[in-house]
Amino acid sequence: MLKKTMKVAVQFPTEENVLKYLVMQDIARRKSTAFASVVGYVGQKYPRFSNEDVHPVIAPGRTALAELKQGEIRQTIEESSNEFALIMFTQKGCRFCDVQKSILKFFTASYDWTVRLIDTDSHPDLSSRFGIEQTPSIILVHKSSKDHMPISVGVISLRELNARVYRSIKFLRGEVTPEQWFIYEFEKNAGSDPLKPVTLTRKEGL
Repeated sequence: MLKKTMKVAVQFPTEENVLKYLVMQDIARRKSTAFASVVGYVGQKYPRFSNEDVHPVIAPGRTALAELKQGEIRQTIEESSNEFALIMFTQKGCRFCDVQKSILKFFTASYDWTVRLIDTDSHPDLSSRFGIEQTPSIILVHKSSKDHMPISVGVISLRELNARVYRSIKFLRGEVTPEQWFIYEFEKNAGSDPLKPVTLTRKEGL
């Protein structure tokens, strides 16, 4: 209704039409304030619908959250060195491949992982097997099952590399679903878990 009265006021800017628009705008502002207030009240009264338990809003909490995430990533990658490996597909004359190799060196310096470099021109069979069409490309391979997950195409940062490897490990292990791709272990069954059922008690209305 607000948009409708605004369009009329813009098309026919008479005193009457502009006044109707201002009245409707005032009503909308009051309704918005009322809605926001009730959301705040209900959210505080029923804290289980909040995700502040794992996503604090103040600076010290945000710092602790970042440390918790990075700690979980590091621990998961460190514990998976015997289970997974990385393969990076490169090509001669690929400047981006050289850049990604230098970034990958920081990964190998941090984790005792098997990282194999494969030249696509020398090993077209492997490139075809894993569906590699561009370089640089990095994939994660499960050593036992041989299941694999693409990690990146092109140059990515070390931080993003760690995060993608972490998520892919959790997925290939069957510990998360695609719906939980971005959540961490400490977030499961918390307010930010998309698969956590949300219910109301009979007293609350259901």
